Amino acid sequence: MSIERALKSWLSGEPLGMIKKVIEGYSILEIGETFVVGVSGGIDSFAMLMAVETFNQKFDMGWEIIPCFVDGGFPGTDAERLRDRLAEFGFELKVRKAPIFKKLKKNKKNICFLCTRARRRELVEEAMANFSSKVAFAHHKEDVVEALFLNLIYNRELATMIPNQGILQGRIQIIRPIYNYDKRLIKRIASFFKYKPIAYSCPFRRLSKRTAVRKFLTKEVKELRNIENIFYGMTNFRWPYLP
Repeated sequence: MSIERALKSWLSGEPLGMIKKVIEGYSILEIGETFVVGVSGGIDSFAMLMAVETFNQKFDMGWEIIPCFVDGGFPGTDAERLRDRLAEFGFELKVRKAPIFKKLKKNKKNICFLCTRARRRELVEEAMANFSSKVAFAHHKEDVVEALFLNLIYNRELATMIPNQGILQGRIQIIRPIYNYDKRLIKRIASFFKYKPIAYSCPFRRLSKRTAVRKFLTKEVKELRNIENIFYGMTNFRWPYLP
């Protein structure tokens, strides 16, 4: 399945319009930029990669998109299989090796935080090596809502992910092009390209606070519409009813 075919399909319609809202609304990318796309082998990062490349070609943005996978040494990781799969779509995958799993086995506290920070560090270093200041992550609506509840429950703060987030004193921007995508759309994109996830099961999953929150949301917020209500409710404040 080629990008050329995607340009003539439904993918070049509403999905690209949604990305355009994020790009223009939050000024996350300009014409001719180089940026790193974090890929995991799952459908979220794949959908983002295909969507931004389709956008790139349709609107002649002149972007240099660098897909990068961080091989943390987890059991079942298959970087070469992922490299071969993405090559079928015309992408050259960069792989960075880091002993993340080995370090996490020694310290089983704050595992998700430490793993995320280590992976992000590798992606930032890849961006800097390519004279870029931007790294794209495939966080979407459900991820944003999960982060909201994680911070509220465990950190006692009202905060979540944002589409354009500066780190390292603003020298690096973390961008989220599919911020307003939902999981159903992501699954449609993966299905359109006949992509099956190339992922491993995290051995620390049962210790994850995010897993606990995800189970809660799956059980209590069953309908997508309710997730959307929470997502859009984050920017709809009623100040007289807030402390």
